[in-house]
Amino acid sequence: MGTTPELIGEETAKAVQETAKATGKAVDLLSKLGDSAAGKAASRAVAEGVGILGDWAYRKREKYAAEVVQQTRAIIHRRGKSLPSSDDDVPLSIVEPLLEAASRESRPELQDLWARLLAAAVDPERTRQVRLEFIQAAKQMAPLDAAALKKLEEVAIPSPNTRDYLASALKVPTDEVEVSLENLEVLGLVFTPPQGGGISAGAVGGYRPVTNASMTAKGREFTRALRD
Repeated sequence: MGTTPELIGEETAKAVQETAKATGKAVDLLSKLGDSAAGKAASRAVAEGVGILGDWAYRKREKYAAEVVQQTRAIIHRRGKSLPSSDDDVPLSIVEPLLEAASRESRPELQDLWARLLAAAVDPERTRQVRLEFIQAAKQMAPLDAAALKKLEEVAIPSPNTRDYLASALKVPTDEVEVSLENLEVLGLVFTPPQGGGISAGAVGGYRPVTNASMTAKGREFTRALRD
C-alpha cells in the first residue's frame, strides 16, 4: 500500500500489515502435532497450505485497503478538503480499527461505506461523528443493509410501507428487505415499532413480518457521518 502512509501515517499502515501476519501463528500451532511420521507429514502439508493461503490473504487485504484509501482520497477531494499531513492529529483509536476492518472487504457497496467513514475520521471537522460502535456495526452489514439505510435517509415517509418501498426502490424481494431491516434493528440503526411488525411482535409462531421501520438516533448519526 504505497500511498497509504501519506493519508494515515506509517504506524497505522504497519498495524494493518501486522494483523495480516496473524496467519503465521497457525504454523506454530501445527508444529505441536504428534511426533509420528504421519503427524509430521500432515504438519508439513497443512503448514504449506496455510502459508500459501496466508500469502494470498495478505495480498488481498493490501489490495482492498489500498482501494478503500484511494476512494477516501477521491471523497476528500470531492468535498474540497485537503489530505491530512503527517503533522495533523488523527484519532488512531478510530482510524486503525477502521482500516483494519476495511482491508477485509471487497464488495463495492461496503468499500464505499468504509471509505466514507475513513474520510470523516481524518477530517478535523467531522472526526467526532465517527464512533467505534459505527465500525462494529459496519462490520456486520451486508451490501443490502447499507443500501437500505441510505434509501431510508432519503425519504421521510416510505410508501406504502418501509418494506415494500425498499423492495421497489432497490429491486429486491421483500424477504431480503425484511432480513436487512431485522439486522439493522439488531445493530441499533433502525427501530421497527410493534404496530408495524417489530421483530418481537406477537403473531404466528411469535413472529410478524417487518413492514415498517424508522431510523434511530444512532442510525441518523451513522448516516450523517457518511454524507457528502
